[in-house]
Amino acid sequence: MIKDKLEEQLHEQYAINNNANLASIMVLIVSLISVVGIYGFIFIYSSIDFAIDWGHFVNNQKTYSLDVLLFATIASYIILLILFYLAAYLGVNQRKEQFITYAIRKKHYEQSGEKNDYDRIFPSNYHPFNKTKYDFIQGLYGEICCILKILFWIITILTLVKIGFNLYKYHEYGLVSYSAMTVIVIFIIFFILSLVSFCCIIASQFHSYQKRESEFIEKKWGLEFKNQEKETAKRICCIRKFLCCYNLITF
Repeated sequence: MIKDKLEEQLHEQYAINNNANLASIMVLIVSLISVVGIYGFIFIYSSIDFAIDWGHFVNNQKTYSLDVLLFATIASYIILLILFYLAAYLGVNQRKEQFITYAIRKKHYEQSGEKNDYDRIFPSNYHPFNKTKYDFIQGLYGEICCILKILFWIITILTLVKIGFNLYKYHEYGLVSYSAMTVIVIFIIFFILSLVSFCCIIASQFHSYQKRESEFIEKKWGLEFKNQEKETAKRICCIRKFLCCYNLITF
């Protein structure tokens, strides 16, 4: 039948898309290595002294001033955010396609009277339903997103360490020049904006995933997960209430 052939093509296309995504994963990895390499080079060859003014970013020892490291950190934030968005977007799209392949597989196994075979072949958690904010991004894309977040904090901590050494060295003389303070303020602003952007990307992509899930949760092959979805929502609600109470107490 034409309908069966169309569903078979959709199933095959899902596998083709997964293989094609390997190229995008390699691009993400190469970009990630480039960020680490460039930032690491500047971190190693940068001093803990700020530039005298905007025109002296390289001192007499042929090392970069601390301003350059802060600008490199800001540039790293921007690149990491772009890579994070791309990885999250591709991973969520791959997860949303999984709803279609899951429904196709379920349908054909049940029509052939082999429902039990489906449960024996595919693992119990081999489905796209009831994913949380920690695992809704599918496959390697989810792992890359975790690496990007870890790298963001590593870069931030390393930069703060050098700023701390600068403040420790010159604490007797008060604050550094106005140009240095300007760079520090810009760094803090981009740090806060980057944190907010990470949260916004996760929230928007998770909302996109939930929208697709709600479309399938009412269908025949998604009904078995409907009660689980309610239980998961209750558990999340309880955890949030506990965290809110904990924050109020500890504050």
